Amino acid sequence: MRAWIALAGSGYAFVVLLLSAVHVLAPQRSGILALSEVGAPFLFLLLLPLVPVALGYIAPRKRSWRRLLRVSLVACLAVAAVRFGPVWLSVPASAAGSPRISVTSWNVESGEAAPSAVVAVLRAAPEGIVALVELSKSQADAIRADDQLIRRFPYAELFPRDGSLGMGLLSSYPIVDSGRIADDPPLIWAHLDLGGGQTLGVVAAHPLPATMRPPLDYDASERDAQILAVRSIVDGMLGGPNPLVLAGDFNVTDREPGYGDLSRGLIDAHLEAGFGPGSTWRPDPIKWLPFGVLRIDMVFGGNGARPIAVAVDCTPRGSDHCLVQAELRLE
Repeated sequence: MRAWIALAGSGYAFVVLLLSAVHVLAPQRSGILALSEVGAPFLFLLLLPLVPVALGYIAPRKRSWRRLLRVSLVACLAVAAVRFGPVWLSVPASAAGSPRISVTSWNVESGEAAPSAVVAVLRAAPEGIVALVELSKSQADAIRADDQLIRRFPYAELFPRDGSLGMGLLSSYPIVDSGRIADDPPLIWAHLDLGGGQTLGVVAAHPLPATMRPPLDYDASERDAQILAVRSIVDGMLGGPNPLVLAGDFNVTDREPGYGDLSRGLIDAHLEAGFGPGSTWRPDPIKWLPFGVLRIDMVFGGNGARPIAVAVDCTPRGSDHCLVQAELRLE
């Protein structure tokens, strides 16, 4: 039995290493392998109970089995450091000598966050830009009725809808022009006048989640198609002279092929300036937890908008999503 414990642990470690190779060399967009990309960090975390076994505090007694398990765990540690280290640790760029802008992104979960809570959070948000996802009619009405918010964010494009398709954009800067896509995916774009002859392009978007059918049929094809629709707007702005900000809930992790489509030519604020996993979402039954499970809410900069700071606030406020606040330097 002691030998089998070490053998089974070593076998699981080998499977994790094999899956990591597939994730990197042949990433998938659907099926169980694509689902394993989403949960990749948790596959490594399941190895932690084997550490006492490898150190000899728990069976097996034979050193040969412990040696095999130790080698397997060290290999997994090295692979995890290479894969996830850049996500957890970063060296932000200097903020000196350039104008800066603050960006806040929050999915308010289809009205689950009370309108009064939404207003309270936005009152505390730094002036700049706020992207709201899944904005409901009651939440939008509360925002429009609050004098303090109107003073802080006098320019707004609010398109509330019951369900997951509502969107909103608040701005401390004049909106020169704007447009939207109602669905497939919900999206707002705008150009802001920052003063001094400088214009900023902004895109707030919400590609809908990948579908999950029992038992483990994960299909991200529709979500990835919506990400490409977001990119069509983003690419048009990247072709112009103005800096660009992209924010929202993209329902994709940085381990999936869809993230590569989304982030091409952009700078992910968390990868550039964040620390820790930066997780922003947790399942509804545990949304009271003060931390997230997956990082799917993101802020990107492009065309000279470079992230220099980012923070995730998961203080429970009724939504299953955490608040993301980023600061970008306009080079």
